Amino acid sequence: MNVLKFNLCGHDNPLLTKEGFKYLPIQADLADVNLEVKLVEFFIKQGVTSNSIVTIVQPGLAPLASSVLVVLHGLTGHFPKIQLVIRQEDGSYKLGALKDMHDIRNKVARSKRPAMIAI
Repeated sequence: MNVLKFNLCGHDNPLLTKEGFKYLPIQADLADVNLEVKLVEFFIKQGVTSNSIVTIVQPGLAPLASSVLVVLHGLTGHFPKIQLVIRQEDGSYKLGALKDMHDIRNKVARSKRPAMIAI
């Protein structure tokens, strides 16, 4: 397995660097109809393959973050893990929870949903 950690939040952070996250500032035109294709090319250049386990610190822009999740899922076959980062009152940062998005997806998919109709 190829384990990759990317800081995509737009701010270089010494704590994340120390934890092994590679700082990748992404500047994207959200109106670009080829955005997802460009993201695929971008992540392939970073070594993302179907054998990759990817953990990211998400970009702050929700539309870009959504595209990143979809592209990484398409490239690896599973959703990435998301590292939460918490800003302290003194301005320093600490790592928060690590969210395993694929595990969350699987739990929801396997859960009983009362609103579903059995056919």
